[in-house]
Amino acid sequence: MAMEAGQKAYAGQDYDMAIQQAKVALANKSADEAAMKLKNDAQARQQVENAAQAERDREYQAAMEAGQKAYGLKAYDTVIKQADVALANKAGDAAAAKLKNEAQARKTEIAVQAERERKYRGDGGGREGLRP
Repeated sequence: MAMEAGQKAYAGQDYDMAIQQAKVALANKSADEAAMKLKNDAQARQQVENAAQAERDREYQAAMEAGQKAYGLKAYDTVIKQADVALANKAGDAAAAKLKNEAQARKTEIAVQAERERKYRGDGGGREGLRP
C-alpha cells in the first residue's frame, strides 16, 4: 500500500510524499529494493528540483535588484525588462508586477508630457501650438 502511494506521489512529482511512503515501505520490509529505488530516485529528483528553484530564486533576486536600480536611474525600459525576468522566475509575483506597472506608468507619463511639449513648441507640423 505504501509503495503504491509512493509511486503515485512520484509520478505526480510530489517527491516529499514519495520519500515518506518509501520510508514506510522500508520500515515494513527493510531490504525492499523497489522501495529503496523509489526513495533514492525521489531524493535525486528532489535535489534537482531544489537546485533549479534556488537558481530561479537567484535570478529573480538579481532581476529585482537591477530593476530597482534602473528605476532610480529612470531607465524604464530596463526596469520593464528586468521585471519581466523576475516574473519569468517567480510567476505572479506582486513586487515584480508592481515594479513593471510603475515603470510602464512613468513611461506613459513621459510620453504624454513630451507630446504636450512638442505641440506647445509647434513641432507637430499642424497648426496647433503655432504662435502669432
